[in-house]
Amino acid sequence: MRRIAGAKVKRIMTGMGISAAALARVLGVSRQTLYNWINGDQASENHATRIDTLMRAHEALLTVDQPQRPLLTQPLRASQNFWQLVQTGEDPEVLARAILASQGRRADQRALMAERLAAKRAKGTVVDGSSDDLT
Repeated sequence: MRRIAGAKVKRIMTGMGISAAALARVLGVSRQTLYNWINGDQASENHATRIDTLMRAHEALLTVDQPQRPLLTQPLRASQNFWQLVQTGEDPEVLARAILASQGRRADQRALMAERLAAKRAKGTVVDGSSDDLT
């Protein structure tokens, strides 16, 4: 777990677009502790488990074809974003699944709107002039 925790911390920071200071706050440690893990110090069992859970959330979010940072900083529940909810003890994997479900619903809505717009254009009931790109 020694270097594995550090490697995961680095991947979380780069992949999820979170700074060392912000990730340290989420994990309840100092930035120095975070850097110590990156440089090979062993994380406690509790922190290693939290890092593993964040890593699984990161991997789940890789299925979305867009940067993770905007997804993680938009309000998710009770006007709180992913990181704020994780800091209060919410399960990152559950939150990641909620983000994925929300993204799926949004994609379905965009597809439905594009379909309706195409039907209206085919009937000639829409005046062209707006962008066709609804994605």
